[in-house]
Amino acid sequence: METSKIKGHQYRITVEEVNSTNQEVLNQLTFELNDREDMLHIVENVKNHSGLEDDDAVRAGVAIRR
Repeated sequence: METSKIKGHQYRITVEEVNSTNQEVLNQLTFELNDREDMLHIVENVKNHSGLEDDDAVRAGVAIRR
Protein backbone atom coordinates (compact mmCIF):
# COMPACT_ATOMS: atom_id res chain seq x y z
CA MET A 1 0.00 0.00 0.00
CA GLU A 2 1.30 3.42 -0.95
CA THR A 3 1.75 6.02 1.80
CA SER A 4 -0.55 8.99 1.29
CA LYS A 5 0.44 12.58 1.97
CA ILE A 6 -3.18 13.69 2.22
CA LYS A 7 -4.04 14.81 5.75
CA GLY A 8 -7.03 13.32 7.46
CA HIS A 9 -8.34 9.85 8.06
CA GLN A 10 -7.69 6.85 5.84
CA TYR A 11 -10.36 4.18 5.54
CA ARG A 12 -10.63 0.78 3.90
CA ILE A 13 -14.23 0.02 2.99
CA THR A 14 -15.48 -3.47 2.12
CA VAL A 15 -18.92 -4.10 0.64
CA GLU A 16 -20.19 -7.66 0.48
CA GLU A 17 -23.17 -9.05 -1.37
CA VAL A 18 -24.46 -11.94 0.74
CA ASN A 19 -26.91 -14.76 0.18
CA SER A 20 -29.98 -13.88 2.27
CA THR A 21 -30.50 -17.52 3.22
CA ASN A 22 -27.11 -18.56 4.54
CA GLN A 23 -25.12 -15.28 4.59
CA GLU A 24 -22.54 -16.73 2.18
CA VAL A 25 -20.51 -13.97 0.50
CA LEU A 26 -21.43 -13.91 -3.20
CA ASN A 27 -19.38 -10.92 -4.29
CA GLN A 28 -17.13 -8.38 -2.65
CA LEU A 29 -15.42 -5.10 -3.39
CA THR A 30 -12.90 -3.20 -1.30
CA PHE A 31 -11.59 0.32 -1.72
CA GLU A 32 -9.62 2.86 0.25
CA LEU A 33 -10.29 6.54 0.70
CA ASN A 34 -9.00 9.54 2.58
CA ASP A 35 -11.41 11.89 4.28
CA ARG A 36 -10.75 15.03 6.28
CA GLU A 37 -13.63 14.14 8.62
CA ASP A 38 -13.64 11.35 11.21
CA MET A 39 -16.31 9.08 9.72
CA LEU A 40 -16.35 6.75 12.73
CA HIS A 41 -16.98 9.68 15.09
CA ILE A 42 -19.84 10.87 12.87
CA VAL A 43 -21.40 7.40 12.90
CA GLU A 44 -21.12 7.21 16.70
CA ASN A 45 -22.81 10.61 17.04
CA VAL A 46 -25.65 9.49 14.77
CA LYS A 47 -26.01 6.25 16.77
CA ASN A 48 -26.08 8.10 20.08
CA HIS A 49 -28.30 11.04 19.18
CA SER A 50 -30.62 10.10 16.32
CA GLY A 51 -32.89 7.52 17.87
CA LEU A 52 -32.24 5.26 14.86
CA GLU A 53 -31.52 1.54 15.14
CA ASP A 54 -27.76 0.85 14.91
CA ASP A 55 -27.79 -0.44 11.30
CA ASP A 56 -29.84 2.56 10.15
CA ALA A 57 -27.58 4.94 12.08
CA VAL A 58 -24.48 3.49 10.41
CA ARG A 59 -26.04 3.88 6.95
CA ALA A 60 -27.08 7.46 7.74
CA GLY A 61 -23.69 8.39 9.20
CA VAL A 62 -21.78 7.04 6.22
CA ALA A 63 -24.21 8.70 3.80
CA ILE A 64 -23.62 12.07 5.47
CA ARG A 65 -19.95 11.89 4.49
CA ARG A 66 -20.37 10.48 1.00
